[in-house]
Amino acid sequence: MTVDHENERWWFAAEILTGVNGIVGWHRQRQVYLELTGDPEVGVIPPLRTEARMQWNFRVDKTLASQGKALVYPTDTVARAYAGVAGLLNLMCMFDAVMLSLLGIRGEPASASKQPGQQENQQ
Repeated sequence: MTVDHENERWWFAAEILTGVNGIVGWHRQRQVYLELTGDPEVGVIPPLRTEARMQWNFRVDKTLASQGKALVYPTDTVARAYAGVAGLLNLMCMFDAVMLSLLGIRGEPASASKQPGQQENQQ
């Protein structure tokens, strides 16, 4: 439930970069929200950044915590941060691979002692 595209859009963008884990988490979170919106106590999702939305989020968090389906503070914050950082690290790896490919660099660089045309420094 840390992959929350409704309330934490920037974290969601970072978490979705984790790959299959982020996509499965997003799908599962959507399923849980759809189940809860059928609950008359929880009701329909109100618009973002309103008092009604904050109250709705509180009711959803309370319902999920009582059912054992959601992480609660501070565990949810830590899980969201770890997943977001993992996604951003994946983004850095993708960027690195693309840049090296564009520069024509393939594979691991040869070590200094094995490069042809270089002489070892002998003192």
